Amino acid sequence: MIDSETKLKIVELRSKDYSIARIAKQLKLGKQTVVDTVKEMRDEIATLQAVQLDALYEAESLSVSARIKRLSALLGKLQAELDSRSLADLPTEKLVDLYLKTASTLESSVVTPIFKSSQEIEDEREARKAINNLV
Repeated sequence: MIDSETKLKIVELRSKDYSIARIAKQLKLGKQTVVDTVKEMRDEIATLQAVQLDALYEAESLSVSARIKRLSALLGKLQAELDSRSLADLPTEKLVDLYLKTASTLESSVVTPIFKSSQEIEDEREARKAINNLV
């Protein structure tokens, strides 16, 4: 049995994509102990990864709103250029293709990290345990 401080360290390291072997070596634990803890704490690891991803998006100006603003500005420029061109122009096909790809990218760019409350994590853990007990 490991203490809660060690569990938290495992959660922190795993959320940073450390391998099981690397975590075990760094914390001087058995690999199976790390595996068991990772399974037990997977919701906490996922939440921490979501928080880290959100911070990365903000730090790199990759937030959803920043990406949408950039793509919207590009889409507006492409639309204005398309509006100024005749469909008889050969390059228009390429411009239409770029417009459609940019519009599609804009629509699919909404990637929001999922944050769960401690209660939601606990409820999901209990539900998984109940399902596992049935199997």
